[in-house]
Parts: sequence; C-alpha cells; structure tokens
Amino acid sequence: MTSQKKGRLLWVSTKAGVPKKIQTTLADLFEKFTAAQNGVIALQEVGLNDYQVVIIDDRLPYITASQLIEKIHEFDQHLPIIALVESKQRKGEIGRDFNHGLFGYLESPLQAHTLKTLVEEALNYRNILFDMNVKSRAYMTMRGLGAIMGRSAPMVEIYKSLLKILDSDVKVAIFGESGTGKEMVARFLHLSGSRHKHPFVSVNCAAIPSELLESELFGYEKGAFTGAAARKKGKFEVADKGTFFLDEIGDMSLPLQAKILKVIEHSEFERVGGTETIEVDVRIISATHRNLVTQIQKGKFREDLFHRINVFPFTLPPLRERLGDIPILAYHILNKAAIKTAVGVHFIESDALAQLSEYSWKGNVRELENALERANVLSENVSLTASDFDFLTSQISEIENPAENEINSGMNVSSRNKVMTLKEMEKYALLEALERNQGTLAQAARELGISRMTLYRKLKQYGIKED
Repeated sequence: MTSQKKGRLLWVSTKAGVPKKIQTTLADLFEKFTAAQNGVIALQEVGLNDYQVVIIDDRLPYITASQLIEKIHEFDQHLPIIALVESKQRKGEIGRDFNHGLFGYLESPLQAHTLKTLVEEALNYRNILFDMNVKSRAYMTMRGLGAIMGRSAPMVEIYKSLLKILDSDVKVAIFGESGTGKEMVARFLHLSGSRHKHPFVSVNCAAIPSELLESELFGYEKGAFTGAAARKKGKFEVADKGTFFLDEIGDMSLPLQAKILKVIEHSEFERVGGTETIEVDVRIISATHRNLVTQIQKGKFREDLFHRINVFPFTLPPLRERLGDIPILAYHILNKAAIKTAVGVHFIESDALAQLSEYSWKGNVRELENALERANVLSENVSLTASDFDFLTSQISEIENPAENEINSGMNVSSRNKVMTLKEMEKYALLEALERNQGTLAQAARELGISRMTLYRKLKQYGIKED
C-alpha cells in the first residue's frame, strides 16, 4: 500500500471530534477527518461530501449503528463502512450488518495496527471498484461479486474476467477442487447474462450412473427401455434458450462425451430410443475438479471436446489460498443458518476466526459451511469461540493418526513389530480405504474425510496406481 493520501474519513461517534489516536494512526491515508456525533448528521455528511471510508462507533442516539450502516449502504453501496464493536448487543447485530453493506469490524479495545490494516484494505478494495466501469461496478458488493463471496486478490482477478464475458455466450470451463463454488460462478454468469429469463439447468455427471446419464441428458421415447412408459424430455430440452451447466464433466464416459460434442457443434441430438432430431439453443458451461489434460493423456477424455468447452477457462482457488475471505464467508454462512433454523449465533470471537484461518480446509467452502453449521448447533455460548471448533483438530488427528488397532488389523507379524512412520501409516490407510471400497475413489475419499483431489495427489505421492 502506498502512502498516497486517499481523501476523507468520516468518524461517527458521540464523542466530540475525531480522536487524536485515530488521526495519528491514519494520517498518511487521509487528508481530512470529519466527525459526526449521531447518525442523522452522518447521513447529511455522506450526502454532501465524498468520503472514502466511514467508521461507526458502538452506541449512537436517534439512529442505531446498524440502521445507519443500512441507510449509508442504500445511498452508496461502494462506500466501505467499518464498525467498532464493544457491547454484546452490537456483537449480536454484526452478522446482519454484513447483509447490509458492512465492510468489516474491529473489537474494543481498539488496536492501532489492526485499525490501519483494515482501513488500508477498505481503501484498496474501493480503488479496485472505481477502476471498473460503471456497469461492472454495479455487480460488485462489499462482500464480492453478486452472491459470490470474497475480496481476496485471487477472487478479484476472477471477478474482472467474469465481468468481461457477461454479454457473451462464450463457452466457459470452470476448474477447481470440490467445494470451491463452481456452480455458484455458473449461476452468476447465467443470471447476469442475456439468458437470465430462461432456465438454468445443472447436472452433476459424477452423481448419476453412466447407464442413466444419457437418458437424463437427452430424454427418452416411450418403450425405449424397460420402465419407459412415456416420453420424457431430457435436461437439454428443459434448458432450451437458457444455460446448461455440466458439473464434473471429467467423470463422463467417452461414448457420452461424443454425444455432448455433437450437441455443442450442431445444437441437436436424438432422445434415447428415438430418431427425431431435436434442436436446442443452450449456453453450455462445464466444470470439473479433474485435470483434463491428464485425462486426455490417459485416454479418458476427448481432446476435441476439451477444446470445444475450454474457450474461456477459470480456475477457482482453494480456500487455503484465500484465507482472508473466511470472515466474510463465515458470517454469510451463519446468516443462512439463522434463517434456516430461526435461531443461532451471530458473532464469531477473534480466537475462533484465528483458528478457522489456520485450518487447511481440504473440503474448501463446503467444509467450512459444515463446520460452522455444526458449531452453531452445538455451541452453548452467545458467540462462537475457538473451543467450539475443537472438533476440527480431532478430525485431522483421526486421519493422520488412525487408532493402533485399526492400523494393525490385517498386517503380518513382522509389520506389527515395526514402528511405522506417519507416512507409512498414511499410505496404509489409503490402501485399506481403496480395498474396502473396491477401488472407488470417490467413496474412499469420503471415508477418509478428504477431497478426491487430495486423494489423487496422495496416490501419486505414494506411487499407488488407480485401478
């Protein structure tokens, strides 16, 4: 961050004037500091002057801090607002505030370095937004792009690319580990594009047995097979004029890949058991956790199909590469949980956020969501603390250090007399999981509590060949 001055800061507090500590800490970031002693004055100031950041104190007369955040956001959705949190009441409101434009918050007692870090982040994000054209900026929020959460550098770069193709029907391929939000990106492209009034249809190619997937995609005629009592439309027909999202396309069989290629090239197909050619107009967005180049080399994916779907590729970063987004994601997840259950925790203590930021999140955002929902249900506190996430540590221990009796089961006598290293234990756990699941990688990964991508990496690391 450069020391270039950024303009004005608005300080909203019942205390007279802007504290010297605030001015001293942020002197190299702002030319002017303005104080407003209540929300009414603050709203007038925002309407009359150009501010780059607003900081709102805990207790205010006339209009509460939460109400003020919402009203400022309605006036200017791209003005970063930082809340100072001290009372239990304000802690209970922070989750809601994120829904109404809050950029971030700081707890009392206020620390100079944390204040400056958050303000610099706010200024940097605002500069990013105002470097965009007006149309693109309209899609951006204080939490990310539309419903996609995150302000980290990797996510911002993805947003910039996504915004360039909103008015295009270009084919998009989304790569990334399981749980990184590939379908959410596909939905954003659909809802923000010219096809938004038409259907968005999603099919997970890995979740449907290959012998059923063809009829799911293309439909079937009456009598096409046993049980086909009537004609049924396939997903491609349902998606006509809209968007068809082929999730986990890397798991599709080669014969089906050939039929998908025909749809892409000619916009037509036949139902299973039929001869009539069906024409459709769909935008195809594909996604996979697999490395398709490797799949092509193995003869498991068609190279011609790869080039057809890979016109505009995106690779979504795993959560461990954007840990700074965890607070935004966490509060969004808690807000959803509160709506679903009508109860729940609305604040995450700093020690809990620190613990969440140190975890590896092999299951990415989906694993974070599961962890927060579990903690939210089990917590007996008014806010989540580090102790509410102790189960994350125990999960790691169970994977890396299986119980001795489980490790030794099925081993010969000489092996039992030898002390195994952690790497040997891990390799043995992988082999056992593969054997128990008859080589089915998805089931083995689920049993081990790791993602399929992690399992593939570990198999390669230990020289274990896939069946």
